[in-house]
Amino acid sequence: MEEIIAKGPWSFNKRLILQKRFHGDTCPSDVKFHNAQFWICVFNIPIKSMNRDNGSRLANEIGDLVTVDVPRNGLGWGPFLCIRVNIEITKPLISMRGKILQIEGLNVGWVGFGIGDI
Repeated sequence: MEEIIAKGPWSFNKRLILQKRFHGDTCPSDVKFHNAQFWICVFNIPIKSMNRDNGSRLANEIGDLVTVDVPRNGLGWGPFLCIRVNIEITKPLISMRGKILQIEGLNVGWVGFGIGDI
């Protein structure tokens, strides 16, 4: 079960399948499916800004940070930075094309987003 949840989100017929762990004494009506975790690739970030701290700040602009995919040294490299974000799905999603980000101390400007098929 842990692996199934960790490797999500899952979809069937282009529909999101939400999964949540709960205890056996929980009433089904008390289980809320308001959030889902997604891997998002953020493009157009200056190389020197591709690190765990800035990835955390970017993730918090989109949703709640789960993790930033960087090596142990905390420094990323390549054409994009991957972040795992917990997004509240009851609210409208931000444009998945991209967004202008103004984060204190980080001159980012326009960043593009890439997300797998849902």
